[in-house]
Amino acid sequence: DIRNEPRPWVKDGTSILPWWGLETSMLSLFGYHFVDWRRAASRGAVAVWKGNPVTTVVIEGNWFSSNLAHVTDLPLMLAQDCLRSRVIYSLHEYSWYSAAYVVWSHLAGPFELLGFLQDITNEYFTEAKARDDVQSEHSFTEMPYDRFADMRQEAGFFLQRDDIAPVWVSEIGGMQRYASKWHNNTKRFFREVDASWCWWPLDPQKVPRDFDPEDPDGQLDLYGI
Repeated sequence: DIRNEPRPWVKDGTSILPWWGLETSMLSLFGYHFVDWRRAASRGAVAVWKGNPVTTVVIEGNWFSSNLAHVTDLPLMLAQDCLRSRVIYSLHEYSWYSAAYVVWSHLAGPFELLGFLQDITNEYFTEAKARDDVQSEHSFTEMPYDRFADMRQEAGFFLQRDDIAPVWVSEIGGMQRYASKWHNNTKRFFREVDASWCWWPLDPQKVPRDFDPEDPDGQLDLYGI
């Protein structure tokens, strides 16, 4: 797995936003510095294959590994097409993925940037009509099954359905008290698409306390156990 959940972070006071397939000329914009996760994932995969040419590489969706919608129109940057058969794409599945899915669906390509900025602004800072649009989706804890299944296909399972690449759900979680419908929808969907999945990998790591980028030591994150 090249990187788990390539999410935003702060470095030397600069906000870093991972993006899938953003032009180099747009890597610094609106006070943010963007990094191209497509390019980084491609380079990471090639580096792994140089050490072990027959290994399989896992590429996760951007941010919370919630969306792989753009990996066909903006594919990995590999010199040899045969290498694509050694890639597995990974999604994460959580009950709280809902309205935020609309925001994350913009995280690819140069022309999605304005849509992302509009949605993220409406989501967090305004009460405009567009905010209502972002919030209009049912929570995954309440969503009817057909809509839930359509959204998960759009998010990445179309890769498996259309025989483009395997998809592995490498994390799953939900608040049991509030997420019984989500659990039932998830189990039904996984059965119908014959999904490969696990609860968590064995992957403890150090993370900054309270997401403080200035924390030099961090604390042990045991969520991966």
